[in-house]
Amino acid sequence: MATPRKKTAGSASDRFDVATLHELAGEKVFARGIEYHEEERVEIVSIDRSRVQARVVGSEVYRSELKGAGKNFSGACSCRAFTDWGFCKHLVATALAANDLSPEATEQATSRLSKIRDHLRSKGIEPLIEMIVKLAENDPDLLRSLELQTAAAVADDEGGGRPLAA
Repeated sequence: MATPRKKTAGSASDRFDVATLHELAGEKVFARGIEYHEEERVEIVSIDRSRVQARVVGSEVYRSELKGAGKNFSGACSCRAFTDWGFCKHLVATALAANDLSPEATEQATSRLSKIRDHLRSKGIEPLIEMIVKLAENDPDLLRSLELQTAAAVADDEGGGRPLAA
């Protein structure tokens, strides 16, 4: 995980406005998000000008995403609290972690997925197929997605996806 600077007060250089973050989350959720951030439960997966994606360790590992910057941002999280109530502690922790990234850590997070893509392109198709199938064996959501995509492709190949000629 990137080394945070451990500040939560807010400054002019923050990517996400802390006062707006506090307002969106509310007092209790904001305080829990600070705790998660201070306990270093956030791993920034990728970051660019308009989006931050992270994994946050709670009772499970959650995927959180923030779009925008300053006072103008929104978020989404895979946790139940986000689904039920909106802005959650995982999003607060993600925003605080993004605010606290050093320039070096920001550069690492920016290039992380790009490096992975480059590596995967160099592997060739057969090792990638095996990697995906192995992941699908352990991930029911991925398996179902691949099954649906395969069924749709087979239907297209058999003419099921093409309009009939008049």
